[in-house]
Amino acid sequence: YIIIYLCIKNGKVWVEEDATNLCVVDDLLSAGIPQADIVLGFHHPSKRGLTEFATA
Repeated sequence: YIIIYLCIKNGKVWVEEDATNLCVVDDLLSAGIPQADIVLGFHHPSKRGLTEFATA
C-alpha cells in the first residue's frame, strides 16, 4: 500500500499519492516550494488547471 508517492519531473514536484492524515502539499509549501512548482498528479490532467498549482 502506497502512503506517499512524490517524484521530481522536469524540475517540478509531482504529488502522485498522499494517503496520510497530513497534507504533504502544505509541508512542501512551508518548505518554500512555490505552487507553480508543485503538480497535483493525483488529479486528472483536465482538472489540474482548476487549481492554483502547476498543471505539468
